[in-house]
Amino acid sequence: MKKLGFLLLFTLLAVFSINATPVSTSTDAAIKDSIYQANKSGQAINEEQRQEQASEQFYENEKRQSYDDHEPKLTSAGIVLISLMPFITAILIVFFVVRNKRMKELRMIQLYEKALEAGKDLPESFFRRPDEEPKSHFLKGAIWIGTGLGVSIGALYLMGEHSPWGFGLIPLFIGIAYMISYFVEKKDKANSAKDE
Repeated sequence: MKKLGFLLLFTLLAVFSINATPVSTSTDAAIKDSIYQANKSGQAINEEQRQEQASEQFYENEKRQSYDDHEPKLTSAGIVLISLMPFITAILIVFFVVRNKRMKELRMIQLYEKALEAGKDLPESFFRRPDEEPKSHFLKGAIWIGTGLGVSIGALYLMGEHSPWGFGLIPLFIGIAYMISYFVEKKDKANSAKDE
């Protein structure tokens, strides 16, 4: 469920960031060119050229206005949704994690009740929670490193050089810490097994 939540978060952020990025037009360059030509010193502009420039400027303004009408705009609802999305995602992640733990506990209780009704005792190891294995640190590290690289590369690809790609370094370094933990625990277990 966590993976689904992260996938949903990054998908929504990518969609909103693509819609929110301004697109540069070539009309600005054309208008600047026409203004530059109109302001050239030493050249007299006759009436025909002025009319031609006026009609070109009118055409460019119409083109720009039609572009502005079709340009996707970031509304206040979009801004609110983008602002609330991290909090909503965090709440959903916590909800599904707590719900999953509760469901596991309910299944254990139901199994225990059925065993008591059948007159069988469950071993004590049934109630103990398994210790975290170092292998899980390796898997967590790989997932965090992949997530960090994905966020950084995705931000650079979608938003360009001035994007917040550095936010991807946070999960990347968390993943590196998990990998270091995995190898340290692996080395400690090998040393303790060697001592025995």
